[in-house]
Amino acid sequence: MHDAVTEWISNNREKLFQFVQHLIQIPTINPPGKQYAEMVEYLERKLQQIGLETEIVRVPDAMVEKQLGEAFLSFPRYNLIARWNAKAPKTVLFNSHYDVVPVSGKWKHDPFRGEIDDKWIYGRGSADMKGSLAASIFAVEAIKNLKN
Repeated sequence: MHDAVTEWISNNREKLFQFVQHLIQIPTINPPGKQYAEMVEYLERKLQQIGLETEIVRVPDAMVEKQLGEAFLSFPRYNLIARWNAKAPKTVLFNSHYDVVPVSGKWKHDPFRGEIDDKWIYGRGSADMKGSLAASIFAVEAIKNLKN
């Protein structure tokens, strides 16, 4: 199965790059917590497309206010839960975040374009954590496609 997954990912490499680029292009900057709804809606569509059950859970305003303060109430927080009931005896959990720290310093590449330069993708979240999030989703998609 390992070789088949590796081959599937290799054959879908461009789709993976485009997916990572799109994640980078949604500037989920924290603080303050921008564009979280756009991100979870985009991720939800992708996860549903590959056959997972999804649920978007908005963090209650009272909790946001308690943890972050009243100023952050205009930036709602969301969790996205996706499930694949493979009826396996054990569960695997992928846990990721999609927020990125604010931009600072000089950048050779636009931090929110997801530019590819010499086989590397540059941009906020490419290494922490949008690239890893995309890798997890594509691994599940590969396994689901190969299982069918």
